[in-house]
Amino acid sequence: MRSLLEREGFNITVACNVAEALKRIGTKGPLSSFAANHGLTRRRQGYSAAMMVEKSRILQVCIFHTLEENLASIDFSVLLSQVMIIADEVDSQLRQAMECYVEESIIDMLPA
Repeated sequence: MRSLLEREGFNITVACNVAEALKRIGTKGPLSSFAANHGLTRRRQGYSAAMMVEKSRILQVCIFHTLEENLASIDFSVLLSQVMIIADEVDSQLRQAMECYVEESIIDMLPA
């Protein structure tokens, strides 16, 4: 797993994103400060919108790969509902990051 994360250029921010996502699961709280900062940071680093979506996709692949590697210890009676909640939160984090990314593109007038 670690090699996949390293190969895709992930670092400690992935762990922070996952930790915040896990805290937010099941809540309808305010904008995630991590997601907002992530969107702004990636914008300033020159990421395209497509690159941000691709990184989110890779994160989800890593989550599913981890689940697959641990099938022997998973309670299948809750698996599907928990996977749906996690996927929903990852998508929510991406949406929030992209909102801040797009707002920043309006300010700096560069293409999104």
